[in-house]
Amino acid sequence: MTNIIEKNIKSLSDSLKEYYPNIQLNENGFADVYGNVAEEYDALRHGVALRNTTGNLLIKMFGKEVLSFLNRISTNKLDDLEVHALKHTLFLNEKGKIIDFAAVLNLDNLAIVRAGFAPRKRLFRWIERYSTLEDIIIENVSNNYFQFEIIGPQSKSFMSVVGGSQFDSLEKGKIAYVIWEENTFFAANISNANINRYLVFGSLISAVPILDLIIESSKLFDFSLAGELAYEKLRIESGVPEYPQEINDFISPFALKLENEICWDKGRFIGCEALKEMRKEISSTKTLIGVSFENAITTNFDKKIYDGKENPIGEITSLTKSMILRKYVGLAFIESKYADDEHNLKLNIGGEQIKIKKTELPFVK
Repeated sequence: MTNIIEKNIKSLSDSLKEYYPNIQLNENGFADVYGNVAEEYDALRHGVALRNTTGNLLIKMFGKEVLSFLNRISTNKLDDLEVHALKHTLFLNEKGKIIDFAAVLNLDNLAIVRAGFAPRKRLFRWIERYSTLEDIIIENVSNNYFQFEIIGPQSKSFMSVVGGSQFDSLEKGKIAYVIWEENTFFAANISNANINRYLVFGSLISAVPILDLIIESSKLFDFSLAGELAYEKLRIESGVPEYPQEINDFISPFALKLENEICWDKGRFIGCEALKEMRKEISSTKTLIGVSFENAITTNFDKKIYDGKENPIGEITSLTKSMILRKYVGLAFIESKYADDEHNLKLNIGGEQIKIKKTELPFVK
């Protein structure tokens, strides 16, 4: 089985190199850039792009009580999730801090939990630990499936070309099962947080023909494959938090303004009591904000944010040069009591104080 998986992964990698011979991979094996960051960003922002997320965490779960189990251990209401539908939910530790933000997909006879990059095995181990007394089968199948994200304002029209009438009414939170020639795959509308996107996934053995289908269907669109450098610009401009910069076990859902992913009416869930206590003292928690700079900023600097009295009140977590705004922008956490008022926020770079402008998220709608 391992040899088959490795062969299929290599086949997908070879096809990507054939289409984009100048592809540059990062240490995790994802493409940082396929050819030109500016062109890839333009497709994400104005057209449609394919982001290869094959290797992201996929957990397959079997059993009659799977949805009931996931409902008990995560924040959103999942026990009534319809077939061929999905919901986002938060998995928290007992202190109410985030283990991960994931999508739960109900495929009738099984459920899939989809999160980020597979080396983050802690979510799998955490769910597995709580499932030991349940009549549930749980598998980490991250290496068995291809995962492509179709992103951009032209993504809905593009998906209709790829899948025809099967995608015409693929609303947010819905899943379609697609049969194309001898291949089958799923497509799900996972749009959220100011980014239009679809997840296309299926058996890894079908990855290359589906990639060919997508690229062949792209001729009428402003299309490109998009690497992580271009996507990072889009997601920061859109105010989308990601692991590990903004999503980690030091952060609460309140800090990320993810209260909509919490169903208080369903009863207890793991971390529920801690969240209730946090809600009473919300002013003492952190909150995510946007920050922008007129000065050029490098990655090698003290990321602490100071107030006018030189007190550290927060920290920058993500930073990029925005191509559409033509300036540096970033995501940061600051103490909630500073979030709504105007303060002289500053960075110290090489002994020089640089002013920061606090900005509403998203930077670009």
